[in-house]
Amino acid sequence: MKKRLIWNLLSLFIIVLLMIELAVSIDITLSKNVYSPLETLQAEITGNFVTLSNANINIYEHGVPRAVPVISGLTKQNDTYYYYATLPNKQGNYTFVIENTQYLSQGEEKSDPLVVNFAITKNNSTLSSLSVIPGFIVANDDFSIKITSPFKDQNIVATLEATNQSKIIRLIESDEKTIDFSIADLNSGRTNIRLGGYVIPVFVFKEIIQPISQKIVFSPNIISATVTPGQKYFFKIFIENYGDANLTNIKLTSDINAVIDPEIMDLERGERKIINISIPIPDKVSSNMTGKITVNYLDKTEDLYVLFNITQNQSQVNLNGTTITSDLSCTGKGKICVYPELCTTETTNSLEGPCCLGDCIEKAAPPDYGWIFGIILLLLLAVLTFFLVKRTKQRQKLKSSEEMLEDKSSRFNERMNPKEKPSEEVNGKLGRI
Repeated sequence: MKKRLIWNLLSLFIIVLLMIELAVSIDITLSKNVYSPLETLQAEITGNFVTLSNANINIYEHGVPRAVPVISGLTKQNDTYYYYATLPNKQGNYTFVIENTQYLSQGEEKSDPLVVNFAITKNNSTLSSLSVIPGFIVANDDFSIKITSPFKDQNIVATLEATNQSKIIRLIESDEKTIDFSIADLNSGRTNIRLGGYVIPVFVFKEIIQPISQKIVFSPNIISATVTPGQKYFFKIFIENYGDANLTNIKLTSDINAVIDPEIMDLERGERKIINISIPIPDKVSSNMTGKITVNYLDKTEDLYVLFNITQNQSQVNLNGTTITSDLSCTGKGKICVYPELCTTETTNSLEGPCCLGDCIEKAAPPDYGWIFGIILLLLLAVLTFFLVKRTKQRQKLKSSEEMLEDKSSRFNERMNPKEKPSEEVNGKLGRI
């Protein structure tokens, strides 16, 4: 029964994890589930992040809310993020966590922590483990990698897949070796370096492309809603730099008396930020209302058009899911609980994620009742053993011939000389006794 309960709970837990993964639409793939101490962890991350930097990725020891990796790196190549980190020299259960960032899932912005569990342990494969720095290469010139064998001497074959050239490296325990590579015979694009069972992605850019275009886009690309006069409506819009260069001193204005926050910003190449727009609807407006939000950068402009249908019927108001009706930030209102902390009270939505209106506390470990179940199980086994032994002894105890004869004689006397009803006739043959 207990096994069945455990399996049912485990199955439910796996189903919930799968549902969360499907709902979040973020994929995190670790190179392994179990690592050796001091080994290099590699991860590939795909998903629509508003922002994601190396500071948003941490590795926590189980139950210890502090970042562990000392050497790590992150790069984004062709819509995929590549991450690596040198793991600590300590066995245990660990958690790969992406936190304090925003991402889109099924059209909604979320900021819940993204978690993948793994373990660090010493086993038979530990002796062949490596520390590789860096865990990926982005190069427009010749480059090198550093490798270490933490636990034994070993020979490693390093192969550059694009040229199929191999090198044999002799590694002495704990000594660091540097391997140099040339991009002279490589084309721009991705290739890999194979080091035993490790695959190091290499992204080669032989030509540095000068900025040739600047482009800013809004998402959504239009604000269209049905509203009522005399009200103020709030909208959240993404603005992204799709050009080839970093942009500074970007200014946003409007022709409909909108309040825009921020009005001035910088955007790095490929960076996306959130702008908050508050648009008041005049009391006396009766016809449909149009306008635009204009972004000015360098010598270019881009427009975000606003189309409002005016209605006097409050039930017809339709903001197409882009309205934020409360304060946009958690600052000054509450605090953001960082995994594995839990909020002691209710939470409310904010741009930073679930905003805790109370205190953030570390989740207490559930009480361990395993020892009680163990004692009960031992008692049950002891009682069962006692009865089995007793019953076996009773079956094994056989009567001697004298005891059997005495027993028959006793039964015969009782039959021939009954204590009650002495006048009653005795029937039957003696042989039946």
